[in-house]
Amino acid sequence: VRRSDGPDEVVQAKRYRSSNPVGIDTVQRTAGLTVNFDVDAATVVTSGRFTSSATESATTMEKVRLIDGETLCGLLEDAGIAIPP
Repeated sequence: VRRSDGPDEVVQAKRYRSSNPVGIDTVQRTAGLTVNFDVDAATVVTSGRFTSSATESATTMEKVRLIDGETLCGLLEDAGIAIPP
């Protein structure tokens, strides 16, 4: 994502069930893309959840943000674009 009014970032989107959480490998590979694409940050978004090791890894990296399914739903609701139940 390249923006004229903010930092550039890479976004990795995963459509996973809660029973199949996103792991540390995905988080670390996505973080590495900040170097490959010369961007400021990386975000990993999932419809499910993250493993504890993925979350711990992301907290040690300043450039990485994780958005799980629950947070994603909240962001969509706040933006007024959530699908009604």
